[in-house]
Amino acid sequence: MKNLILFPFLVACISSMPSIVAFGQDSHEVKVTEGTNMSVALSPDESTLAMALQGTIWILPRQGGKADAITDEMGDCHEPAWSPDGQQLVFHSYRDGNYHIYTINKDGSGLTQLTSGISDNREPHWSPDGSSVIFSSDRSGNYDIWKLDLNSRDLRQLTTDPANDSNPAFSSSGDKIAFVSQRENPGVYLLEEGKETLAIPTDLRVAAPSWSKDDNSLAYVAYTGRSMLFDDKNTSYIYMANLKEGTIEQLSADED
Repeated sequence: MKNLILFPFLVACISSMPSIVAFGQDSHEVKVTEGTNMSVALSPDESTLAMALQGTIWILPRQGGKADAITDEMGDCHEPAWSPDGQQLVFHSYRDGNYHIYTINKDGSGLTQLTSGISDNREPHWSPDGSSVIFSSDRSGNYDIWKLDLNSRDLRQLTTDPANDSNPAFSSSGDKIAFVSQRENPGVYLLEEGKETLAIPTDLRVAAPSWSKDDNSLAYVAYTGRSMLFDDKNTSYIYMANLKEGTIEQLSADED
């Protein structure tokens, strides 16, 4: 799974997570109990959470407890995703003035920048075999899905539609990619052997598709409002789509 089902754990996990802020000669402890634009990813062995909060990537036990920052507070880091062996994380960061893709070891060492240039590169996801990373990028004029080979560093554009494509996620088997598109027929699309098909049609704003282990289902977030910023009735829900049966189930109630 990528980063959506675990949200109910977050408030409990961070409720005792203090930060020390220095002001001149004084320091003050700030206790964080909530966050905005948070994301979380479960490690492959299901023991550890990687969490993006306040622009920093944190590591903490799945059952909750002490959170350790593995990136600094200035990187504006988001959307962590684990490597298949559970030893590294990939994420996007604004540390050089554009969003680029980075990897880091789970202990905070080995920070490595994978993309560069003036384009924005976001929402990375690691392939199940560990050989590549997919992400969305506007380097071709609008947001498309791109794939980076981690050995050769070859970069390949996977989608070319003039509408924006985003939020890519490898299936557990690695032979399919789910992504969100704002095309004339919007929703969640599947990319398999070069062919793109609309798997979940919806007029709602969609984010964060996430595969089940058997590749039969996709979880995703959908927003009822058209604008995250200006619609006071905006609410998000988690849904689960059974791709084989063609059914969709709402998993969450009136929560963000």
